[in-house]
Amino acid sequence: MSISAQEIFTAVWNHFVRDGGERSSSEACSCAYRGRDGAMCAVGVLLDDGDYDEAFEGVNVVDIRLPGHLKPHVGLLAELQGLHDRAIDTADVVANLRTFAASNTFNVTAPEQS
Repeated sequence: MSISAQEIFTAVWNHFVRDGGERSSSEACSCAYRGRDGAMCAVGVLLDDGDYDEAFEGVNVVDIRLPGHLKPHVGLLAELQGLHDRAIDTADVVANLRTFAASNTFNVTAPEQS
C-alpha cells in the first residue's frame, strides 16, 4: 500500500477541518498521538490502531516505528507534527494547516469550516 503526500495532508485536513477533530494533548507532553475522547495529533490521525503503540507518546515522529507506507513521508510527518505541536488550540491547528497548504501547494479538497 502506498500513499501520496497529498493523501497524507488531506487525511489530516479532513480530521481537523471537515470532521472537527480536536487537537490532542496529554499531561506528559504538549501533544499526544492519541488523546482523550478520540482526539489525535496530526500524525496520530494516520496511524491505524494496530500501528499505534503507547510507547510513542512523548517521542518525535522521526523516532517511532512507522508503518511502511508512511516511512517515505517522515519529513512531511515531522512538519505536520510541528505545526500541530506549536498550536495553542484546534483553531490554531486549522490556521497552521491553511498556511502550510498554501506554501506547499497542497490541494484543500475538504469544505472549510469557520
